[in-house]
Amino acid sequence: MKLRTGWTGLFVFPLLAFPLIANANQIHLQKDGVSLSFDTTTAAAQLTDAKTGETWALGSPVAVERGGVKTALTVDHFSRSGPDSFTFHDNAANLDLSVQIIAQPLPSVQYQVTNWPTSSPVQEIDILQNALTLTVSSGGYYAIPKSLGIMVTPSGAAPVARRYDAYHVGNGYSMAMFGAVKDGSALLVSWDTPYADILTNYSPAPAPMLEAGVALHPGAKHLWLSPLGKGGYVEIAKAYRLFAEQRGLYKTEAEKALVAAHEQQFIGAAEFRPIAFVQQHAKDGSGNVLIHTYTTFNEVAQLAEHLRNDVGIDRAMFILSGWTQAGYDNQLPTILPAAASAGGNAGLADCSKRVKAVGFLFGLHDNYQDMYHDSPDWNPYYVIKNKDGSLMKGGVWAGGQAYFICSRVSTDLIARPQNLPGVIKLFNPDVYFLDTVFASPPRICYDPAHPTTKEQDMEYRQKLCDYVRNDHMLMGTEEGNEVGVAHADYFEGMLSQKTTSHKPGAEVVIPLFPLVYADAVTLLSHGSQKLMPESSPQFLDYLLYGQMPLYFTPQHAYWGSAKQNYHPAPGTQPGQMVFAQGALADNAFDLFVKNTYNVISPLVRQIHGKQMTNHQFLTPDHSVERTQFSDGTTITVNYGSNNYVSAEMELPQYGFAVDSPGFRAMYAYRLHDLKFHQPSFLTIHSEDGKPIVQSQQVRFFRAFGDEQIGWLGKKLVVNTELLTSAH
Repeated sequence: MKLRTGWTGLFVFPLLAFPLIANANQIHLQKDGVSLSFDTTTAAAQLTDAKTGETWALGSPVAVERGGVKTALTVDHFSRSGPDSFTFHDNAANLDLSVQIIAQPLPSVQYQVTNWPTSSPVQEIDILQNALTLTVSSGGYYAIPKSLGIMVTPSGAAPVARRYDAYHVGNGYSMAMFGAVKDGSALLVSWDTPYADILTNYSPAPAPMLEAGVALHPGAKHLWLSPLGKGGYVEIAKAYRLFAEQRGLYKTEAEKALVAAHEQQFIGAAEFRPIAFVQQHAKDGSGNVLIHTYTTFNEVAQLAEHLRNDVGIDRAMFILSGWTQAGYDNQLPTILPAAASAGGNAGLADCSKRVKAVGFLFGLHDNYQDMYHDSPDWNPYYVIKNKDGSLMKGGVWAGGQAYFICSRVSTDLIARPQNLPGVIKLFNPDVYFLDTVFASPPRICYDPAHPTTKEQDMEYRQKLCDYVRNDHMLMGTEEGNEVGVAHADYFEGMLSQKTTSHKPGAEVVIPLFPLVYADAVTLLSHGSQKLMPESSPQFLDYLLYGQMPLYFTPQHAYWGSAKQNYHPAPGTQPGQMVFAQGALADNAFDLFVKNTYNVISPLVRQIHGKQMTNHQFLTPDHSVERTQFSDGTTITVNYGSNNYVSAEMELPQYGFAVDSPGFRAMYAYRLHDLKFHQPSFLTIHSEDGKPIVQSQQVRFFRAFGDEQIGWLGKKLVVNTELLTSAH
């Protein structure tokens, strides 16, 4: 191999209950159901799961130098480094790898990396090179935590190589792990720093084959491989939760409620996100600016009052965008005074009071990741510096070219009297939404005044969130990953991966992230993908994952005017508007909101803070899915065009069934003993805390479908709502 100097790395595999056995070039370790065979010539290994007998091939580690030159590591020296571990050394790379089998939190093979000097020519080590091979006959897949999670199988006509980097929305992973399933056996691979990438490589010829690996970068510490026995992505997620807890990433919503003052109002609250004022700068360099006031602060308050008093929504969260002096995504970090065209400071203060007066949460959108050159507060000191000292550019948004604020000094900006303290004094929000905090990958800042590593960048972003929550406000942010779970109340954007997956050829989305963190953080879709009356599949997504919707917000006062009635997008099929039926409102938007809210808000109030314990695809084409939560609640949805029929239910297209001891909801032909002549939209809710079949206060809500219902030997007539007893 080529000579490389100045790099020392360490991997640790402990040997276990009996001494190393040298048999030719093989070393064998075995402990706690984990067995490892290591080749002292090639540094390749085989990991065997004693519970199933399944063997996973771990390819020889490869060092990647700057310029992309790859060289296999060699075992030039081998030694026992402890009673339960061994170390091997590569002379040319000056690299030590130590391997150990650990018992906690799960029996695992552990690799540990230390002392990777910046002078080293090695920029990457592919530890699992061409490993964990899957073929069609193995019936296996990889569970990759790309946002919510995706299932990757050895299929397709074209070769595909992918790299998923740390906490990078769209191209990276949301959790420091992935899983592999082969012949029914599950394996978890995980690590503890942002200095690792997931590598997958699919080749269709001569026979379909899928391989995976992990690329480590300077700063990487531990890598764990945990054989789990029989299982799939559900078992992989449950196993990873133990590592997440060990790393301090996990904090339940109940624990976070001790800080936030409005947690109870937040549980089961629908989100509405009106935008007031925008100045859209042309991206063609012409200097043209399109100025638009979409809604006023008075109209936002009117909408809240209408939804509460006329539609009957009792919990909602209003997050107002475009309220700042120059409008949405303009002249940040300057935010005050409030946009004059929408009502100014006085109008926004009045809006806050009126929204709160109807019992809703009032919140504002802000941003401390982006700074604009035309801001009165422009100061390049706060901007991330590249290695050459230049300013790091961000995206080009409504306000033009943005520059990334270094997270190490972002709290200094938000804490200025004219920023969050001034906002609290003037408008007293219950909720504060910080844009893009966890929507961009960890970054390095080379400014000597505030140097920041990737790990430090994550920590300072957490501190920014904590600053908001320490004022007893609820805090949300765009997108999300596990780094923010313990520091934010909700992630707005993660659920969009599911809501945009209903297209031919789309990735197979699995709830890997919710299976780990559902009881720790609330997930919503992106602000650009609000729930509309024609979005029936999107509503099922929210329902399936037990999350409250972010609803579309019509402009101005749309109610009471046929002219302003909701009109679906061109090409909308009648079936897509299925949940906007009934006679409970005089326009399609209000009907849709009332019907869907009456299903999903009681559900979320029941399962908030509960673990998602299972997910299944009930049909081969993945058109019917089911989730289960730790209180026993099951949710079944049918995205398919055909009826789904089982012993317990019959669901039409867009049908659903929510089944728990205290709450049932359905759009169905049949659910257990309830049978309908036509697909019927019905909820049954115990209001005294007892199971429905024992309750003295059972409330029925019917949006549409059969009015006469046979229930527990009774004949009930439910026009809209009915309060009765199970006896």
